[in-house]
Amino acid sequence: MPKIGPYIHQDDCIARLTFGIDRGLTVVLYQSYQAGIIGPEYNGIAILDDDHGQTVLDLHQREASGSNGPSSAQRAEFDRLKAMTWPELMSFIANHPRRRRELASDLRIGSEPARGDLVLQAARGRDVTLAQGPDIRSPEMIEATNSETVPYAFPEATRSEIMARLLKHASHPTNMQFGRALAWNIKIHDYDELAKTGENEVDAAFDVLWKARLAGDGDLFWSASSDALMQYVNAEATTWPGDDQGDWEFRTEGRSGGWLILSQWQGRRMEFSSFDEYQVFLEELSDPELVNFYKGIAVFDADLASPREIFDSHMNFRRFEVESIWRSTPALAVDDALTYDLPAAEFAKVAMALSLTVDALVDAMVEADAKDSFVLDVVEAHSGLEERERIAANLMAPTPAL
Repeated sequence: MPKIGPYIHQDDCIARLTFGIDRGLTVVLYQSYQAGIIGPEYNGIAILDDDHGQTVLDLHQREASGSNGPSSAQRAEFDRLKAMTWPELMSFIANHPRRRRELASDLRIGSEPARGDLVLQAARGRDVTLAQGPDIRSPEMIEATNSETVPYAFPEATRSEIMARLLKHASHPTNMQFGRALAWNIKIHDYDELAKTGENEVDAAFDVLWKARLAGDGDLFWSASSDALMQYVNAEATTWPGDDQGDWEFRTEGRSGGWLILSQWQGRRMEFSSFDEYQVFLEELSDPELVNFYKGIAVFDADLASPREIFDSHMNFRRFEVESIWRSTPALAVDDALTYDLPAAEFAKVAMALSLTVDALVDAMVEADAKDSFVLDVVEAHSGLEERERIAANLMAPTPAL
């Protein structure tokens, strides 16, 4: 179901009203309110200021529940409000008990509507038609957008369209010190624990040992996370076509570093005390500068669209590295299998994947101080009962006197 801000509504229960020169207000008849959880007890009519991103009032004509959709009385009131003139609407707002205190200066009785800003309205998700203007993209960006081989597209063409795209980009507080900065949500809630998603082939015989190692060694997770972010936090990330290394600097913010924020671009601090300051920054960019900034943000939007895919790829490489170490130094694999208490059957799979003979396996386990009984269990899983009996005889043989 559609939603504007936290207000969830049916398709025919929203109306955009325009007054004066593009001044915009939205009237929405909503059946529930989303604030963490969806509450149908919070329903009614809200008036929103499209130019200032504010709720003017809400909970008008509230009923016990909106679960069954708007009532006929609510619909009638919605139709009445959306047909009001500016003076009628200002009188209604001024006398409403749910009127917010801090509103735009023109939202009062006797005022004339101020000039609206369609770019800001578009940035806030309003359905507006932006003024036509020249296509300011570079020829290369236009060609890339129309290409099936370039993985990036730059569909916004005019200055107004580009501004609207950039103004509605996600942002995040910057340690509550400087305001906000453009940000990408890089939290992952699950991932491929077997680390098989990626370009590197890994051996299923090591699955259980790998999972045990992963559970017991927290550095594996954090090193993969660090690898995934390295190019961004070290100012090494580039955008298409790859000629701007050093222009973009990022850092992580939020709980456990769940947001990647843009801290600098071409030496400019990209942290803004307010939305208005960010808007002024964009307005003051020349067309080539704005296009270059937009190109970069569009590329990072695409590259960071799937944080899990990025992380899985780096975790896959980590597993490939670990398996390579195990294969080159089987004693380390044996040590890990003992450290992480692999069952005998899984231990034997690891030994077979390493092409260890029974005797080499036993030597490595004895060297690692494995218990004789467990050594024999692994030998039996590896080569059968007859070999177990042979090794048992060797283990129990008296050590020759010096």
